[in-house]
Amino acid sequence: DRRERTPFLSTSGPITTCELLVGPLPLRDTNAVVSDFLGMKIESTMELSIVVQRKTNGNINFVLRFLELLISKHLLDFVGEDDRRWSWDTNRIQAETNVSDNVAEVLRERIDQLPANTRHVLKLAACLGFNFEQLLLLDVVSAERKHGFLVLDEDESGDAVDQSNVLVANQLEKILSSAIQQGIIERSKIGKLKFTHDSVEQTLTSIIDADIDDTSIYVRVGHALQAVMNERNKPTLLYLVTDLLNRGIGVSSGDHHDNKEVMRLNVEAGKLAISKSAFVSAQGYLQQAIKLNENLDDRNNWTRDYSFSLELYTVATEAAHFARDFQKSLATGMIVLSHAKSLEDRLRVYARRVHTMATAGQVDGALDLAISVLRELGERVPRSP
Repeated sequence: DRRERTPFLSTSGPITTCELLVGPLPLRDTNAVVSDFLGMKIESTMELSIVVQRKTNGNINFVLRFLELLISKHLLDFVGEDDRRWSWDTNRIQAETNVSDNVAEVLRERIDQLPANTRHVLKLAACLGFNFEQLLLLDVVSAERKHGFLVLDEDESGDAVDQSNVLVANQLEKILSSAIQQGIIERSKIGKLKFTHDSVEQTLTSIIDADIDDTSIYVRVGHALQAVMNERNKPTLLYLVTDLLNRGIGVSSGDHHDNKEVMRLNVEAGKLAISKSAFVSAQGYLQQAIKLNENLDDRNNWTRDYSFSLELYTVATEAAHFARDFQKSLATGMIVLSHAKSLEDRLRVYARRVHTMATAGQVDGALDLAISVLRELGERVPRSP
């Protein structure tokens, strides 16, 4: 925490602290930062600051990283010891740092300069989202190391590999501390971290997506988190696990067992989303499950697994209805009606169709359908009172 990083706080008694969230800096303040960084008068750095502002959108972390990048590329050179003079060519900066990519380019350059294991850990963290738990990241890092996808510094020393979490936790802490110093991540709450800007997470994700060998990381992280979810009974991970496996499924076709498991997770995530009234999300999960179901080599899914298919298409019908996508609800419901073996198996779809038709103003049709179903159930209901 802050006490470990700040000498004053580590030696002082209990004091109240608060976080100040700094938004994008206006040009005037960016110029003040540039002036202070270079040790030059504020009026002499405005030309450079205009370019820096355009590149970084005024994000304080990116301003400092961009200045360091310019120095490393010799686009910003120190030329005088006495008067603290720096030289630059704004035209070269514009041309050689790729204006169209601005912040993302700065971040990519910065990330590319990090050690390989640090880059790998940051990619794993990006899979967990903008905010992430250090303990959860430790679980993922341990799984990556166990399966040979990540080599830590201690592993490279040639000593016997210690499989205990203590070693991995210590190595992870060093990597995270380095990333904090680089301004890539920061601590938010006890045991939790976050990226310093959403562009950092997006850049890391784009790095993963740009390399076909990297994209399997989604599946690996998804499986690692699924193990944590099952072993520790953490149903809150269901959405994240399902999202990661959905993202990776398009890259790695996997075998039938894998696809069936991802399909099952999508159904469970869809049901959970319905229970939370997140109907649009629920519809997305269930449509993904239907897509996976239809992509299996065995096309006769209703014969192969009737109970699962009935539940999948019925819940998908309900989710589309709750999301007010009535056309999708009617179309999916028709699939159930054409395959269901009994009236009991059709009842939930009939209930949604009656409601959908009534909502669409088809009151007579809704009434006819409701009476027809009730009569099949043995209830004698007159058409008119």
